[in-house]
Amino acid sequence: MKKNNSVLFILVFLVALCIVFVSSVFSSEDIVNNSWISKAPMQQPRSGLGVVAVNNKIYAIGGTNQEGFSAITEEYNVATNTWTFKSSMPTARSAFGIAVYQNKIYCIGGYTDGFSATGVTEVYDPATDTWETKSPMSNPRLNMQANVVNDKIYLIGGNPNGTVTEVYDPATDTWSNAISIPVSVESYASAVVDNKIYVITSNLTQIYSVENDSWSYGTAPLSPVVLASAGATTGMFASERIYVFGADADLPYWQLTLRNFTTQSYNPKTNTWEICASMPTGRFDTGVAVVNDTLYVIGGYITEFPRDVLTLNPTITYCTVNEQYIPTRYIPEFLSWILMLCVLLVITVITVSYKKRLWNSNRSK
Repeated sequence: MKKNNSVLFILVFLVALCIVFVSSVFSSEDIVNNSWISKAPMQQPRSGLGVVAVNNKIYAIGGTNQEGFSAITEEYNVATNTWTFKSSMPTARSAFGIAVYQNKIYCIGGYTDGFSATGVTEVYDPATDTWETKSPMSNPRLNMQANVVNDKIYLIGGNPNGTVTEVYDPATDTWSNAISIPVSVESYASAVVDNKIYVITSNLTQIYSVENDSWSYGTAPLSPVVLASAGATTGMFASERIYVFGADADLPYWQLTLRNFTTQSYNPKTNTWEICASMPTGRFDTGVAVVNDTLYVIGGYITEFPRDVLTLNPTITYCTVNEQYIPTRYIPEFLSWILMLCVLLVITVITVSYKKRLWNSNRSK
């Protein structure tokens, strides 16, 4: 019995030591968090594109460039750091809402070749590389975001109607209206945390509670931003936050430098903002996707002004840039598995020990 207790003590000690080691690694500055890594660029430059992740692959759809509106679909394989062309979207457009529901990508509304808003709804299935047309929005709009909550897709504001909230039901292919947003919005950043939709503009954070069909206000960003994009981490590998990427709205175009393209994180639980590492390549109108709580900021455009020349017509360069942002307090996936295995090992050791003691106790009787 004493020998068994000694073995048990050693096992528990080793497991505890393993947990302490992994925890220390989690908190170590050796993990390169709050940092950027350049990844393989897209094959076609675009801004105003839709970017989402499905099954750890990222899809960059549509947008605009020097040739006009685009229908291109590119798939980025995170594991191999490579891009592949897929079937093009039926309607070339930019500035549309994009969302993922049941592993299908919904592209709704946007800006078309007629330089007008469209209400078209088109759905891409990555599994079959095919597109399908669904019922259009009642109010055609552009420059709005799409967010999924409780099996419904919400499209808020946009141009020309900045206050309307439309709700799409993929199960029935029907549209309805929800309560309007208090302050009109377009070209905003948006993300979902705990079934609430956060709509973020340069000086305002508006929060929509789907369950209560009501709006409230949060703290505005520390640095006002223009043409910003956003993505949310889940709390699995990084703290649950909303990350916003965009240019400093207080500065004119010609005064913007790389450091003026900010990265900010918002904590929904504390209603507070934090300044993070700036974007390496300052860009407007990018797309953002989240894979394993790391964020990929893709595409966009850069403005360049001639030196010593006063002009309102800068040179616009459309980007293929793909940069990965690793959030603060990020836990690499393999370390999280080590921690999980340690916990499972502790539970297993305790369970086996308890059953053995119980069996020995019954034998002695």
